[in-house]
Amino acid sequence: MVWSLIVLLVPVALVVGLFRLLGHERPPVVDTAQSYQAATVAGAFPVASPSRLPKGWRPLGSSFSSDPPGPTLRVGLRAPSGAVQLVQSSQPADAMVATELGQSARDQGSVQIAGRAWRGYAAEHGVRALVLTETGRTIVLVGTATDRDLRDLAGSLV
Repeated sequence: MVWSLIVLLVPVALVVGLFRLLGHERPPVVDTAQSYQAATVAGAFPVASPSRLPKGWRPLGSSFSSDPPGPTLRVGLRAPSGAVQLVQSSQPADAMVATELGQSARDQGSVQIAGRAWRGYAAEHGVRALVLTETGRTIVLVGTATDRDLRDLAGSLV
């Protein structure tokens, strides 16, 4: 029986090793430019995009929708400490917080990041969020990343 397992595991180990050696373990590159372009062209709100993020961040996907309740840009990101979703819309902050975090979200107070007043929130299952309300737009950063990573993302938005 041991020899049968060895005969089965050796080819599997060779395939996995070859797969890694050829670099197929790297995550695919995701282009978010089309979603940002669509949101900018729609002109429903001023679009902010991250710049100068520390090493370890990568986009996972993006989408722009002009469907009700309002135009919304969503960008999924992998932070060094977890996942984050950047959500921008012309919707009011209260509606977005309820939609993105649920009714049980707890307001953690205000924090200044790069000269802007963000509101911190805590939700169920270790989900954190930062919310920025400005004239014509609301930005929500929500995910399982650490507070430091959320602040890095918030500070990089231009």
